[in-house]
Amino acid sequence: MIFSETTVSQNTTGFFMFGNSKSTYWIRIPLKELSPAEREARLFIYNPTVAKAVLYLPVQNGDMTSYEARPSGWFFIGEQQDDHFVYPAFSWDSNTNFNQDAYLELFSPFTQNYTLDLLPQQEADQTKQALLSLYGVLFGIFFAVAIHNLFIFLELREAANLYYFFYVLIMAVYQGCLLGIYNVFAPDYAAFFMSNTLLFSLLNMLMAILFFRSFFRTKWLFPTYEKWAKGLLTAVFIGAVFVLIAPSTLVNLYAHSLSLIGGLSILFMAIGAFRKNYSQARFFIVGWLFIIVGVGISFCRNAGWISNNVVSLNIIFLAMALNSLFLSTALVQRVKLLMAEKEVALKNYYEAAELAKSRELAFLQAQIKPHFLYNTLNIIASLCRIDPLKARELLLDLGEYLHHSFDFYPDQQLVPLETELNGVRAFVRIEQARFPNKLRVCYELAEINHLMIPPLILQPLVENAIIHGIRKKGTCGTVMIRTTQENDAIVFAVVDDGIGMTTEQITEALSHEWHKGKGVGLSNIHKRLTALYGQGLTIKSIPEEKTEISFRIGKRESTQ
Repeated sequence: MIFSETTVSQNTTGFFMFGNSKSTYWIRIPLKELSPAEREARLFIYNPTVAKAVLYLPVQNGDMTSYEARPSGWFFIGEQQDDHFVYPAFSWDSNTNFNQDAYLELFSPFTQNYTLDLLPQQEADQTKQALLSLYGVLFGIFFAVAIHNLFIFLELREAANLYYFFYVLIMAVYQGCLLGIYNVFAPDYAAFFMSNTLLFSLLNMLMAILFFRSFFRTKWLFPTYEKWAKGLLTAVFIGAVFVLIAPSTLVNLYAHSLSLIGGLSILFMAIGAFRKNYSQARFFIVGWLFIIVGVGISFCRNAGWISNNVVSLNIIFLAMALNSLFLSTALVQRVKLLMAEKEVALKNYYEAAELAKSRELAFLQAQIKPHFLYNTLNIIASLCRIDPLKARELLLDLGEYLHHSFDFYPDQQLVPLETELNGVRAFVRIEQARFPNKLRVCYELAEINHLMIPPLILQPLVENAIIHGIRKKGTCGTVMIRTTQENDAIVFAVVDDGIGMTTEQITEALSHEWHKGKGVGLSNIHKRLTALYGQGLTIKSIPEEKTEISFRIGKRESTQ
């Protein structure tokens, strides 16, 4: 049929196609021209954002014909007298006087582009069912993607996933406004959502820009794009001010233009990122191509250049659903990249840890004091005249000591206990030769087969006992080296009757790795043991009486 004599109650100026709060359309519907099939059909008005759609229907009451108003649109939530669909949809009354004309009053603050159609009841029902099924699938995609990214954010604390969560969520809210979903499923809140449609549009663009900045780390990787993104953010905030003070026609034009410019900008920046080998940008490129096409078609529809139909009304919704899937894929690729980077970082960390251990052992090797060598060589030189046999033994001890200190690979974590004890015995014999009748050393060693311990653990403890315990006492002293078995562990202890240590000195010894003039401290050994076995040194001391330093190694960890 043809709807004729369309009139406008007030002339509009400027961008009238984007809506004007002072404009109302009146359409005369000549009912007598309807065919019998059309009289059974439903009148569909393809404009979900229409605020006011009132059908003035001539109704026969006896011999009289009067006009009854059938309101629809989100201005009349709770008072609607239509078929309660996302579009205004009216059925002809059984008492309709088809010899008279019906009148349709239309008003929308967003677009004055209306498309009217008559659909048979079966086709109308099929259309409603198909659209509701489509909306259910698309909104399901939106909310599934949103919740998925929220969980990812809670797990990884990646800001990009949080921004994307809000982007998809606000996108779904915004599309609900454009598609009239709230008129049917949330009528109590429809007026609120519909009156804030443009604000949701700006919030959606805001989240899109924040997501782009976070995803591509523009602040560090793309400083030029960072300035560009900040310019778009400024435009969004200006639009938010326009919502409060500017006419809806200008705000609608501004929001659509900003969406198109913002989409093109993000597309351009994504292409630039892709050219700089940011591989995930390809998903942005494809996803935002859909958005730009959808916004372009929506822009043309609002301008009246494209009629309202199922495709043009839902194109941006479909585009955003596809966009959300592509951007979700980009986020998945990002997570994979982060996981790969984490694996590389962990590998580098463990390699660095191993290197640090080898450097630590090399550092320990370097702590052999030059004066210790000088004094030992001087003693050997003096003994060569008076006791050549003793000098020979001492020279062999020095060789054993140096062999123990130098002749192992830095990456060795464990060495046989006997190897460690050989180094200890060599050092003890050298010290006893340097300071005759000043040092006694006792060995109480349990019989343990195939025992392995970290290198340069016992020897520094014995050196510490002799140099800082016995020698400072100034009299003859005794050092005991003891191993005992306790359940599933081997306990090593070095006990001396030297000057002892205070509680403060013990705390300091275990917390400082380096002591000026004293070489490597006990803290170094304490940390190495803790890293290997979960527990380090235990120090018990009585000042001026004795000191006992011990550590435990599990049998399973120390035998092979």
